[in-house]
Amino acid sequence: MRDVIGPALLALGKRRKDFFIVDADNGPATRVQAFGDVYQDRYVNVGCAEQNMLGVAAGIASTGRPVIAATFSIFLLGRAFEQARNTIAASRLPVVLLGTHAGLSTGADGGSHCCPEDIALARSIPGMSVYVPACDDDIPILLLRALESGAPCYIRVPRSGIWPEELSSSVPKLPIGSGLRCWKSGEKTALVTTGLMLPRVLQVADKLEAIGCLSIAVYDMPVLTCSEEYIAETLYEFDNIVTIEDHWPVGGLGDLISYIVASRLNRVVLQISANHVFPSSGKPEDVLDDMGLGVDYMAHKISKSLEIEKAL
Repeated sequence: MRDVIGPALLALGKRRKDFFIVDADNGPATRVQAFGDVYQDRYVNVGCAEQNMLGVAAGIASTGRPVIAATFSIFLLGRAFEQARNTIAASRLPVVLLGTHAGLSTGADGGSHCCPEDIALARSIPGMSVYVPACDDDIPILLLRALESGAPCYIRVPRSGIWPEELSSSVPKLPIGSGLRCWKSGEKTALVTTGLMLPRVLQVADKLEAIGCLSIAVYDMPVLTCSEEYIAETLYEFDNIVTIEDHWPVGGLGDLISYIVASRLNRVVLQISANHVFPSSGKPEDVLDDMGLGVDYMAHKISKSLEIEKAL
């Protein structure tokens, strides 16, 4: 997914001549360097100084030009949170925070470079839209949507992710507004996820149906700045609602959906999220398993909650 950023920005750069990119010396890793190589007059590398990067981005944006500020999520929202909050969001400046290596996807870079709290940090800021692409097709669409919004946005992109080839030809269209995107129809149980967890959640749905939990729907949520009414209307028909995310338990997708379902439908959501511990170093798939997000483990947890008697 990350590799699509460069071509997507080059296409946007040709289409729009007004936006800048500000980088904190991570251009090759975030893939924004491809834009800088072609549009040098609209590319600023401030060095390893993320707080300064957002200050520079805010200065450019204050002249009316949209800006994309890009680096690893942990440095973008972790190290430079105060600048994102006070300098950019409080002034409603048109800055897109492009955070790569998000969630648990950093793998071998270790826990210091993971950011399984990024959604919570972004959602806590008033007026900050949060976009979470699930596949390559989403990247150029969400980048354009963020630029055209003229407001602060955060785009969450993993370092890596395994996208099954069989899904590439059947990607549903992104919702025009904010809301859920259906990948698998069902009637009884809804599994709601976001970002790189989608392929795993589809596997979980298959395992559950194989043991007798029939009619499972799978949704992802590419835009977390949502219409609560739309979400409630979509999930109203389901007997069981489960959220799954590569994020710590606090402030992420699970909390968002649980609040909407509890306040509007008076029901309880089963939340499955990353264990609330610092991740270890390893292959991204192994890190997900180690953090409680293995396919078999999640399927067992859901089946136990739904009281399915047949063992996995």
